[in-house]
Amino acid sequence: LLLQGTGHTFSELVWTKRLELARDWLSRADPRETAISEIAYGVGFKSTAHFSRKFKRVFGVNPSLFRETCGDADPAGATLQ
Repeated sequence: LLLQGTGHTFSELVWTKRLELARDWLSRADPRETAISEIAYGVGFKSTAHFSRKFKRVFGVNPSLFRETCGDADPAGATLQ
């Protein structure tokens, strides 16, 4: 029922949730204490390369640049493609 009418697949919803969690974690985490790879694995990615590609495709910047700018580069309403 959750998927009916949304136009999204289950896997799209999972990817969206994982990337939103990662974005929030990147904006809060101290770079000296939490590696990007730890965040990627922590939200369910099995590969940091895949995480970086997916993150950049959705948010327009790679995770390290996003972290440096504290989320300033986060486009409003970014969605999975």
